Amino acid sequence: MDIDRDGNVSNLSIARSSGHDVLDRAAIQTVKNEWKFTSSDNGRLGLKAGINFAREGSDFARQAQQRERRAQIERERIAQIERSQRERERQASQLEQQKERVRLARELDQQKERERLARELDQQKERERLARELEQQREQERLNRQTPPPIPGSLETPTAPIPGPATIPEASPQPVTPLPAPSPLEPASGQPEPSAP
Repeated sequence: MDIDRDGNVSNLSIARSSGHDVLDRAAIQTVKNEWKFTSSDNGRLGLKAGINFAREGSDFARQAQQRERRAQIERERIAQIERSQRERERQASQLEQQKERVRLARELDQQKERERLARELDQQKERERLARELEQQREQERLNRQTPPPIPGSLETPTAPIPGPATIPEASPQPVTPLPAPSPLEPASGQPEPSAP
């Protein structure tokens, strides 16, 4: 016979007949209707069980009851072992999950710490750069204060450039227009007229 996950009997058959059909059918009916096993995750396959028919109160019946009690105790022991195994597997799974969570949390903390250290290093570099620039600026100001101002009239005083000789543009030759000749009656220009006698 097979036992399903709920503890019910299935696929029941007679492995060795009693030789009496009535007893064989009674055995099948008894197992189907009265036997109930503990539930399990996977069930069980191919189990064998013996059934004894005896008069109630006889020695054979008492021995059969004792065997049944021992069998029931064994079944319960096996079921307890299976439950314990499942519980151990469940606890092991939970422990593995817990370890994984701890590992991931540790990695996250390490990542945050690396990022924090990187930010601090960048800030330190920036502070050093600003300090160098400030020191250079102060040094430049100190040098400017130590350099004396130029003295007026000294060679260092810039002078205005001396202009060179002025160049007069050459006049282009103009054509000369001749004056008209004076007439004999008219005095020459620029000379006084003769007075009358």
